[in-house]
Amino acid sequence: MSRPVMIPIEKIIENVDKLPSLPTSVGKVIEVANNLKASPNDLSNVIKVDPVLTAKVLKLINSAYFSMPDQVTNLNRAIILLGVNTIKNLAISTAVVGQFSKTRHPLFDMDKYWKHCMAVAVISKQIAAHMKVDRRFLEEYFIAGLLHDIGEIVIIELFPEKLDEIMARITQAGQTSEEAEREVLGATHAEIGGALGKHWKISDNLISVIEEHHDPNIVGDFAQIVLTVHVANIIANQKSIGMPGGNVVPPAPEIIEKLGLDEAVTTEILSHLDEELNKAAAFLKSAGG
Repeated sequence: MSRPVMIPIEKIIENVDKLPSLPTSVGKVIEVANNLKASPNDLSNVIKVDPVLTAKVLKLINSAYFSMPDQVTNLNRAIILLGVNTIKNLAISTAVVGQFSKTRHPLFDMDKYWKHCMAVAVISKQIAAHMKVDRRFLEEYFIAGLLHDIGEIVIIELFPEKLDEIMARITQAGQTSEEAEREVLGATHAEIGGALGKHWKISDNLISVIEEHHDPNIVGDFAQIVLTVHVANIIANQKSIGMPGGNVVPPAPEIIEKLGLDEAVTTEILSHLDEELNKAAAFLKSAGG
């Protein structure tokens, strides 16, 4: 197989930076939510300026994903019930899913892609719950799993003509997706997705997950959420849920130990997976997917 002419990383980032930014209202939501002094009312005032975002956030809150006992029609009440951080992540989700909802390529099964991402999102959140992560931050794990492979869609958006060669290297030469992307593009979907996250100015922990979810040696402030998504991604791949990406080498024992997982916990998580995936599908549909 001939060696392709790689695209310089600077050119890739330049192309990523030409993609539309997140809606102004979503950028303001992120800014307000990251301000520790901000109140639920501050966040509500920012969201209310954008009727479309308001409608989508309320639709998400009332979807099967959250299973609220009563319909929530008041944004302030929604923020109090779910918390500022969760509302921020819902706003990011609607923007991201909406941004790429029309992306298509004959060699790429978008339904399987989102099913895989939803599985990683669900498993990540369940691992986080098992680790007793503060409930205010559980949705961060879900969103991290949902967005971990966003770079794959960026590749289709920016370099659709390169996908044939990438897929050929995976299916015919037996390369991993990362190896094929590196040889054809000069960068992996993780690096390209990370560039998009920076362009969109989403939170550093989500960017770290997108960039490092294939790295079992990650350390630092965001290691726990990155490793959680790393393990969730492997589990989803092992179970062939959706469109697996990367290899299916089992997680390193030290990572399993660090996350407090064992076979019984993993079995318990998988026993509820179909039910949780159905709820996540409602989440994705409400977000615009």
